[in-house]
Amino acid sequence: MRLLDVYQPGENQTSLPEMEVPPVDLETLKALKDSGMVVLVDARDAESFRTGHIPGAVNLPLRTKEESFELLRERLSSGITVVTYCVDPGCRDSTFLATWLGERGITDIMVYTGGIEGWISAGLVVETDRGGQR
Repeated sequence: MRLLDVYQPGENQTSLPEMEVPPVDLETLKALKDSGMVVLVDARDAESFRTGHIPGAVNLPLRTKEESFELLRERLSSGITVVTYCVDPGCRDSTFLATWLGERGITDIMVYTGGIEGWISAGLVVETDRGGQR
């Protein structure tokens, strides 16, 4: 089963955000991840996140962003780079979430537009909710 099969995109998919959030490509994302200088934020719902996510990512679902943000505020505000991602280049949830985070004072933020599908297509490992990898 593809991860896209269990994910339902969030709100406001038809309008683009006003804030411009810089994109990050796969190679840059891997370098940031390897340096330990990034917090990866998965914008998908909790079920999709449990099915598989980029190792080390935290889940901040777009649909429940207010309550999830309160749990992650300190970590995301620590001055480290924040990179949001979603399913694939067609999913705008990561951009909307990045914009929303920017409005809450997160200043060093980017979007990995390839999403989890781009990560998997590159042959990279995903982590599951049980700490396993596939």
